[in-house]
Amino acid sequence: MMDFTQASWEREEYAELLAWLKNESEPEYAAFTKKGISSKYPISGVRIPKLRKLATQIRKGNYPAFLAICDQSFFETVLLRGLVTAGIKDLAELEEYFWDYAELVDDWCLCDTFCNSLKIVSKNQKHFLPMIETLIATQQEFKVRIGLVLLLCYYVDAPYLELIFNYLRRIQSEAYYVQMAEAWLICEVFVKFPELAEKFLAERNLPKFVQNKAISKIRDSYRVDQMTKDRLVKYRI
Repeated sequence: MMDFTQASWEREEYAELLAWLKNESEPEYAAFTKKGISSKYPISGVRIPKLRKLATQIRKGNYPAFLAICDQSFFETVLLRGLVTAGIKDLAELEEYFWDYAELVDDWCLCDTFCNSLKIVSKNQKHFLPMIETLIATQQEFKVRIGLVLLLCYYVDAPYLELIFNYLRRIQSEAYYVQMAEAWLICEVFVKFPELAEKFLAERNLPKFVQNKAISKIRDSYRVDQMTKDRLVKYRI
C-alpha cells in the first residue's frame, strides 16, 4: 500500500489515491457487492479491510485536508470518508464531520460500517443521544437507520432500554432499511433482556413487518432456546 501518512492532499495526491483504489479494485468482488447494495455511487470493488487500513493512515496525517478534498467519485471514497470520520477523537470536530457524512449515506453498508466504526460512542453515550434524536426526527430513511444502528451497537444496556422501546414505538416508518434496522435492534435487545423484550413484543404496537421480522430474527438466533422461539410465534401479527 502507498503511504499517505504525509500527504498534504493536493489534487495530485488525491489523484494518486484514486489510482490506488482503481488498482486495488476487484471486478468479481464489485459484481458481488452490487447485488446487495443499491447506492447511487459507482462501486469499484475494493474490500473494506483495505479501506480501513487506508483510513488509519490518513488519520495519522492531515485528515482535515483529506476530508475537504474527498469527493463522491466512488462508493469506496464515500465509505473511506466515513471511516476516517469515525476515528476522529475530538468530539466537537467529529460531530461536524459526522453530519457531513450523514448527508451522503444512501445505503445500509455506508450506514452500518460507519456506525460499527464509531467506537468513541461507547465511552460518550450521553453526548451522542441528542444526535440520535436529531437523526430519528428527520424521518429520512438512512439518517433514521444511522440512529437505530448506533442504538444497536452502543446502547443495548439496562439504562437505555426504555429509551430504545420509546423510539421503536414512535417510529412508524415504511422505509425498508429503517424497518430492517428496527427488527435487528429488537432481536439484539431480546438476546440480552428477553423478559423485557417479550413484554414489548406483546404490546403489538409495531408495524406488522417490523413485528414479524423481529420475531423471525429472534427465532433464527442461535442465542435463543427453542422453547422461547416457539412461544414467540403467538406475538406475530
